[in-house]
Amino acid sequence: MNNNVLTVKQAADLCMVSPETIRRWIKRNDLQAFNTKGKGIIKIRKEDLEDFIRKNNILTKFSG
Repeated sequence: MNNNVLTVKQAADLCMVSPETIRRWIKRNDLQAFNTKGKGIIKIRKEDLEDFIRKNNILTKFSG
């Protein structure tokens, strides 16, 4: 698996929110994401999530 790409569940776990919250952020175009070809699975680039976290002062598992 590519370490630079996260699933919705992985992003949610990192941000300590529900997967539905991640999907909501994506739907509102606050967080960049893409669908995998043929499978329709939502993926998030790690750099896009990190940028979103910084811009929105999101507390993460690694904050501290």
